[in-house]
Amino acid sequence: MVQVHRSPPLTTTTTSSVARSKRIKDDKSKIEELKKVKSEAQTLLSRITSELEKSQDNVSDNSLRDDLARQKETLETMLSGKIDKKSVKQQVNVAQDSLNKVIENENVYLRQNKNQAQDKYNRAKALLDSSNGQVENNDYRNTLQTKIDALNTQIRQAANVKDIVAAEGEVDKAVSDVNANIAYKKQIDAQNAQRQREAQAAAAAAAAAAQNSQTNVYYPNCAAVRSAGKAPLYQNEPGYRARLDRDHDGVACE
Repeated sequence: MVQVHRSPPLTTTTTSSVARSKRIKDDKSKIEELKKVKSEAQTLLSRITSELEKSQDNVSDNSLRDDLARQKETLETMLSGKIDKKSVKQQVNVAQDSLNKVIENENVYLRQNKNQAQDKYNRAKALLDSSNGQVENNDYRNTLQTKIDALNTQIRQAANVKDIVAAEGEVDKAVSDVNANIAYKKQIDAQNAQRQREAQAAAAAAAAAAQNSQTNVYYPNCAAVRSAGKAPLYQNEPGYRARLDRDHDGVACE
């Protein structure tokens, strides 16, 4: 006859111990899950804080930043009290979505401003090239060169709109100065040209007056010629007349 060995029945104490062990294990698992949720939430909060600082003046829609700030505040409040895992997870998802919208808007806004800055750079570079020899003071063109180089650097490297806008402002001022100096040179050139025309007209008038003066010289006789200190008087000189030249040799009042 085969003997069957039976395990002794579990006592009440043994059953209670197993249940307690299971509860402890479950509690540890819940604690670990809460720690994980809290850690993820705190990491997200850190990213949100950084993005709120970075995106200031760098978004086209500030209502997105305002919403992100509210989601951050809500999540911080949740973490400061008794943590409900489900609620925190839901808020993390909401805050993450809000963060993504701010980042997307910031990137689009940055690209738009870089494109606008590139257009401004192209126009300023064209002015720099065309203004060679057109300014009264070339220092203005040198300054423009420096400013458009700085703008080009911002277009290629800048991570925020604020720096690009600042560089654009410097280029705008330099462009204005060059245009003003071009206009000033045109004014100076026009004044110089006017003075030259006036000087030429005055010289022509003086020459005409001298010519008239010479043409109108008249000596009634050689005594008058000698009295004026002009004797002898040659044929090509003012006042010469054939009547004063007795031998008609081209020399009067010899």
